[in-house]
Parts: sequence; structure tokens; C-alpha cells
Amino acid sequence: MGRQYDEALIGAISGRSFITEKRGLEVQIRPVPDDEREHVLDPRILEVSRKKMRNVSMSPSWTSLIGMRHRPDKPTYRLLDGEVQRDEVLMEAADRYIDLFVWTPPNHKEASPALVYLHGGAFMAGNVLQFEHQLEFIAEKSGAVVVYPEYRLAPETAFPGQIEDCVLALDYVREHAGDLGIDPHKIMVAGDSAGGSLTNACVQLRGAGAVAHAFEIYPEVDLAGEQGEGYEDFPAIADQEDVARFRIDHLRDSDGPMVELCAHGKMSPHDPLISALMLEDCTDFPPVTIVTSEYDPLRIPDEKWATKLRSSGIDVEVIEYAGCDHGFFDHFGVYPQSEDVCLLMAEKLKEMAVQ
Repeated sequence: MGRQYDEALIGAISGRSFITEKRGLEVQIRPVPDDEREHVLDPRILEVSRKKMRNVSMSPSWTSLIGMRHRPDKPTYRLLDGEVQRDEVLMEAADRYIDLFVWTPPNHKEASPALVYLHGGAFMAGNVLQFEHQLEFIAEKSGAVVVYPEYRLAPETAFPGQIEDCVLALDYVREHAGDLGIDPHKIMVAGDSAGGSLTNACVQLRGAGAVAHAFEIYPEVDLAGEQGEGYEDFPAIADQEDVARFRIDHLRDSDGPMVELCAHGKMSPHDPLISALMLEDCTDFPPVTIVTSEYDPLRIPDEKWATKLRSSGIDVEVIEYAGCDHGFFDHFGVYPQSEDVCLLMAEKLKEMAVQ
């Protein structure tokens, strides 16, 4: 099965995008492709969210790991035009192995850029099956090599175990650049949500010399922060207001349990390695792309993070998807915005190839 929407919607997102200013920050708005009204949920997201509201009592608790890690409500679809080679490597890492997946497209050329992708899932969930369709698509559209590590998950592994695995995966890609056919100076690190936090940790520990571009999709940048009780930053039309607030509150309510289960007393939520907004010196960051969602409470700290980077002289592009909520990237082939993000990432990789 292919796209669950008309492919023309991708062109509508791009064609109707515009630049605006929010709190002194320049932001590119990627609109809902088939509803020109302001402050409306994307119709596909609205439908899924209303189903979740009806079944809220069936949602897995934070103590149900099987419930968190098995998410049948997040199907993805393959959108390739051809075939992309996938290899699996068990990377040695001191007393353990890290499972790496590598996609090499048929249009790959030697010394290409590479993407190291760090998945989201509150540091406790997510695996290659949830992201393989996105990543093989990015490889095909960009001609770049894409690498995905299965880092250790909380609560079985507390912080900083996830960070250590991701940094080791980045080191592996740089050290094996010749075998992978990539340029070690053209590595993009990217991630969604918790993966965005891990992306920032990789930059902090290895610097702009190792990471040529950071692409962060609604990143978690302030585990210690309060996203507030108000809804004034998330206006919605009257007949969708309850759904928008349901999605916002769902994420707000998750912060406390997530910090407790992931940190386990070993790291403070104020540590910049897991809360990049706490970082005092951002000057060693490469260019950064930050993707946000209109109905995501993380959008507020993400905009603050973008402002902080920009005030440090870092080249930052902020892209907001109107009508979307947290997690839309997971629904590849279901939400056109997920495909659009993949195309933006592929375009960044193609730009890196000629720089």
C-alpha cells in the first residue's frame, strides 16, 4: 500500500508556505494542505485524535512498557520508487553491542553526506520498524547514506546510557566513513522528540566538527521546564478546541513520569545534555533546523531554544507545521506532513553534497 492521501497535498504544503514572525523569531509556516482556515487541526489528525479521545481509558500507562512499545495505532507505509539496500551491523561498544541499520540508495555516490537518525519515544520506546519507511525514503530522495542506531531504552537503562550509545554510533559512522562511502565532514544528525534531545547531546559532546547539520523534529529541550496551564499559545476554532487541548494535555501530563523513569536519580533534568535549553554556551553548534507543531506544548521551549541559538550566532531555520500535534512524523504515508519533513531532510542532505 502507498500513500493514504492524494500526493498533490505535498505540493500544496510547499506552495502555500509563508514566513511570519513569532516573538521576534522568523518562522516558516507549513500550512494544512486542504483547509485554508487558520488554527484548524489537519483533518487526518483530527480524525485520529477523536478516536483516541473516545478510547482514552484504554491508553497504556507509563508503567506498562509493552503498552508503550507496541503501538498498533501508528502504521507507516512504503513510498519508495525503487529499492534501497538495507544492511544491519552489530557494532561493538565496550561490554555490549549496538544494532545499527544502514540504508544505501542506488543513486549513492562515493563521499556522499550521511544522516544519523536518532528516534523518539520518550527515551523509552521506538524501534526501527517505526522509522524504516521514513529513512529509506530519505536515502532514496537524497542519495545519502542513512544510519539508525537502536540505542538502549529506559527504564532498563537510565540516563546517560541513551546518550552514550548515540555518541558511539556517531563515532562509528565517522571512523568507518570509507567503508560506508561517505564524507565524515558531511554528517547530519537528526531526531524527533527524545531523538532531538539526543541530537543536541551529540553536538555538545562532539561539536560542529563532527556534526555538519542538526535537524530537530519537535525536540525535547527542557525536561525541567513547565509548559504552563494556559492555552493562549494554542488557539483553535471552536468545534475543535476540545481535541486540540486533549492532545496538548496528553503530552504535558507525560513529563513527570518520563523524567523519573529515565533519570533514575543519575542525571538532573536541568543537565544541558538532556535539556539543551539550559546550555550556557551554544557557539559550537552547526546550522540547525527545528521543526515544530502548532498544537504541541514543546513548541514553546523549542522557539526559546531557536532564539537562544540564533542569539549565539548560529544559523537556525524554524519550520512550524500548522494543524499538527506532537508525533505526526511517526505517521509516514498517513499524514502528508510526515512525507514533507522527509523531503526537507533530503533536500538539506543534497545541499550538503555540493557544499
